[in-house]
Amino acid sequence: MPTRKGLEKKFRGLGIDFTKPGFCDSPEFQAVERNNPVFLKSYAEYVQTLEPSAEYLDHARIVVRDTAEFLYNELVADGRKGACVDISGVMLRFLERQGIWCHVVCGGVRVEFPAESGIRTRRFYPLMHRDNNAFTGHAWIYAPPFKIVDVSISLQPYSEDEQRYFHGYTLTEHWEEPTTPIGVRDLLENELVEDHVRRFRRMPTMEDISPNQRQFLREFPAHRLVKDGLSFTYIPVKISAPDLPLEQLLHPTLSGRRPMQVFEEFENRA
Repeated sequence: MPTRKGLEKKFRGLGIDFTKPGFCDSPEFQAVERNNPVFLKSYAEYVQTLEPSAEYLDHARIVVRDTAEFLYNELVADGRKGACVDISGVMLRFLERQGIWCHVVCGGVRVEFPAESGIRTRRFYPLMHRDNNAFTGHAWIYAPPFKIVDVSISLQPYSEDEQRYFHGYTLTEHWEEPTTPIGVRDLLENELVEDHVRRFRRMPTMEDISPNQRQFLREFPAHRLVKDGLSFTYIPVKISAPDLPLEQLLHPTLSGRRPMQVFEEFENRA
């Protein structure tokens, strides 16, 4: 991953003001991104190489936790399942409004249940068949000091047996290397594997993953955390961001309110 100083030099040379959270929305940044769609990765790299003060980190802990709690409760009240992309985009916009550095991560998650449960490993596959309209397997937020801010992982369409293991949202400042290396079966959904077998008469391997994707996996490696007796392995495959500012976001509606209306209620809490 590039250094913070190297990134600042690059941004400065492109006329990009990098001093405030959300500078990837600036006209200067977006002008570059239009010709280089992966340029958003540079924003994520900058957020990950920041060296915030202890004062900032203490403040961010309070703000991020408060925002995650609020949006999690709103998502529960709404009852929607599988809203990871939309709610991560809203979370990003809420945090930016409060001066917090963060970015959205899209990828996959491997969820391993306790052995005694008898439940098979659950995977949210990030690389999908062309006929699958889903944007990604899962989405979450990186917001230092938190490595993973995941409002929706427990609010997915699980079976009844699976659901009893999931509780609340996830905030973690620490992670560890995966106990089992990331393999092609963590990345490719079943339909994509089946398509590959039909075409090439063999199972896919990591060598069949595009070189650019493998490079991203090296730069943003998978990490594991344990929560509520479950092992979660988060596998980043791309960086994302909402196309619109908070005022123009239409989704997700939470109990019939648009994101900006929800933010106004968040701000005006007693």
